[in-house]
Amino acid sequence: MAQHKSNSSVQKWAEQLILQTVKDELNLNFSPCEECEEIARLGVCPDGVDVNNKTVIEVYSHVGKLKGAQLHKIKGDILKLVYIDKSLNSEWKKLICFCDNEAANFLLGDSWAARAAKIFGIQIHIAEIDSDAKKKITDAQTKQLMVNA
Repeated sequence: MAQHKSNSSVQKWAEQLILQTVKDELNLNFSPCEECEEIARLGVCPDGVDVNNKTVIEVYSHVGKLKGAQLHKIKGDILKLVYIDKSLNSEWKKLICFCDNEAANFLLGDSWAARAAKIFGIQIHIAEIDSDAKKKITDAQTKQLMVNA
């Protein structure tokens, strides 16, 4: 059976690669959200949780400028991270990680979402992944149907 054109298996692979890169770059030890009972009870699941360093992360594996529903996904990630932080009544380090400067510009520029991320203490990180991995991502993006573009 042929893969659907909008199959996201490459992005899921890339998210894991980016998560591992961030672990190495920032000396963190992320676990799946299900392993943190406090967060699991909230009904949300960030891409990674480091309980010892009180860090939660959302990873976005896109290369290039974000469009349409992609912008809303990032706004949802901001809300998710703030919800976790405020619900646990403690100061958690909140990260949104990209693998591409152009994609990250949405939260590094002057959009209201960028200002909100800054006010809520969300750090934006750009993971350094190799050019072959970026090419796999862009190839997958080209094949995908952009229904919401």
